[in-house]
Amino acid sequence: MNHLLSALFLVYMASLISCGRSGGEARSIPAQGQLSAPTLLPLVDGACSEGLQNLDNHRFVHWDGEDFLRSSFNESWSSGTTLKSKLVDQVLYGYQEVVYVTERCRDSDDVSVLLSNQCFMGAEITSLPRRLKICDEKRYPRKSIESSALSVAGALDRFEGFLSDMNLGIDPLPVSVLLLPDVRIDKQDGQKVLSLTDNAAWVLSEKFTSVPAYIAIYPPSEDYEESGRPPFWEIPWIVSHEYGHHLFYNLIPDSIRLSYGYLAKWRRGRSLHQNWFIEDAKQSYENQVSLSAINEGFSDLLAHYVSGNKSLQITNLTCQFYQRDPSHGDFNNGQPKTFDYIANGFSSNFCDRVGFGEVHALGSILSFFTDKYMEIYGLDDPIKKGRIVIQTLQTFFQILEEDKSLENSLMEAYVVALHKVMLEKFGGLSPKHCSLLDDIFSNVFTLDQMSLSISESCSKSPAQGSLAIGASGNVVPAPF
Repeated sequence: MNHLLSALFLVYMASLISCGRSGGEARSIPAQGQLSAPTLLPLVDGACSEGLQNLDNHRFVHWDGEDFLRSSFNESWSSGTTLKSKLVDQVLYGYQEVVYVTERCRDSDDVSVLLSNQCFMGAEITSLPRRLKICDEKRYPRKSIESSALSVAGALDRFEGFLSDMNLGIDPLPVSVLLLPDVRIDKQDGQKVLSLTDNAAWVLSEKFTSVPAYIAIYPPSEDYEESGRPPFWEIPWIVSHEYGHHLFYNLIPDSIRLSYGYLAKWRRGRSLHQNWFIEDAKQSYENQVSLSAINEGFSDLLAHYVSGNKSLQITNLTCQFYQRDPSHGDFNNGQPKTFDYIANGFSSNFCDRVGFGEVHALGSILSFFTDKYMEIYGLDDPIKKGRIVIQTLQTFFQILEEDKSLENSLMEAYVVALHKVMLEKFGGLSPKHCSLLDDIFSNVFTLDQMSLSISESCSKSPAQGSLAIGASGNVVPAPF
């Protein structure tokens, strides 16, 4: 099987972002990440030979959660041979492929089933991707490949500025962008061929693009278009989330990737996040799921902070997106975001169905915990929060490399890493921190089982704590 196909449809299932109904509306809207008829956009400047040297006179369209805006680029972009910047190596479009499935799977409409080892029968590439250039300073129609490329570039432009403002000296390898790949599933049953739609993904595929990874933005379905919701490429939060995965990949040491079998190599025909795992790793599948959850939570947090410490762009999008907001402490069904999950049975309302155990749900618990942990310290600035989130991830990796006692306790290692970073900046814990830890992680570990620095702090009475507590109960922050 072609390695691009493997990456495309496997990570399609790995990076499903949401599905469901609009939170404030009763009308039905299509599920995100589905097989359907795609809405493909036209290329306006098909005869362009040489692109612009900069995007100084261009604006990009983006959804801010309430309205569509047009904004200028802040960072340096060029488009001589392809649209590129410091973070982006190239922008590609026009990829088409047909995937054939076995006869016994032709009655299924389940994407995860159709893209499994049991169903895959073969594939045919019908159009190779081409590099996109922006060749004119005119305003392109919104429903064009050029406009969608500018919108994705605009989101990554803001992420580049965010990285610069954090001043951590991080210089990630560039990522490619694959716009609107048309990956069709042909059941060979005489029915209409349907495509993978309504999704975005970060794809690890080194051989395809000559860089380690790319971000794929799949085409919208006709139903999604008719629903009136903004296309994924015009939602910076979604693009930022996918770039968060790329940053995670750049920060994780090779020793951990290989030891845990995570982001190490592709396996053929695996759905969900199993495509990021390898079977002969030293570590367990449960640890790989934990790494994926931390990856998802990390990416949600960065998207939230790049968007100005808010996730309005997605919370007004669908009910399932709502629970990805790190500032929201509940799942869609009203259950608190904790690891002490109680199954509440089948619900006829899709918005109330929480896939607990699924990495995005687990990641939403971790992102809420991390954001709340910092909030108790009085920290609100998104740049400072982003800096702590990245330093926490780096410390987490360091702990896994140096402390073998935590190599099978990844959730505890993550908490220890966050505590260590905050301890260096602010001092010890407040009673609110201890209560938060107990509420969220009591079903994973007790406070007594935590590292000595945490368990001792939480065993003290409030009067014995090492931090001053303000009238509101929040920690009085030290100078940052």
